[in-house]
Amino acid sequence: MSRFPLLHGIVLVALLARSGIFPARAASPPPPAPVAARAVSLFDGKTLAGWEGAPGVWKVEDGCIVGGSPSLTLKQNEFLATTGRHTNFIFRVKFKLTG
Repeated sequence: MSRFPLLHGIVLVALLARSGIFPARAASPPPPAPVAARAVSLFDGKTLAGWEGAPGVWKVEDGCIVGGSPSLTLKQNEFLATTGRHTNFIFRVKFKLTG
């Protein structure tokens, strides 16, 4: 048994750190570009181009996507989905429920 167990432990940790088992703190990533510079709208405000959903359920009115109507009774859930593939995004939406 060693007479200096603490010293041996410190040396072991130092060797492991130097070997790369304990990686050094990674450099900070560059700051993101301003949101307005990279924002992409998925809705053109006029049509449902690039979207898929049940016809008659989804429509565009006054620049907004509208689903259903007070006179329409749905027997099941209906969804509207983009036809594109998107990753790493921020979803911003304003909605109004009436009934």
